[in-house]
Amino acid sequence: MLRNLRNRLLLLIAGALAPSLLFQVYSERADRDVRRRIIEDEALRIVGHVDTQLMRIVDGADEVLDVIANAPDVQDGVPGQCVRLVSKVLAQSPRHAGLAVLGLD
Repeated sequence: MLRNLRNRLLLLIAGALAPSLLFQVYSERADRDVRRRIIEDEALRIVGHVDTQLMRIVDGADEVLDVIANAPDVQDGVPGQCVRLVSKVLAQSPRHAGLAVLGLD
């Protein structure tokens, strides 16, 4: 008899706790989905910012290379003049430290 009563009490307690446990599971899942969306949005914002910065860098390098390529010193093809021009560009803009004069040979 006592065993049967204990089983009924356990069943009653489990039944009483089930809704709160189910609500907790649902709430945690909803919170996790919200956090995931926030993280995804932040990641997309950062990627967009990085993309914009990289495009600015590439565009700036492209402009510098266009100016150098169209300079009369480069168009004449005299290596000494090209070296002087690149040296001037490097003196004015050290961020382009990878610039060098290469010959066709």
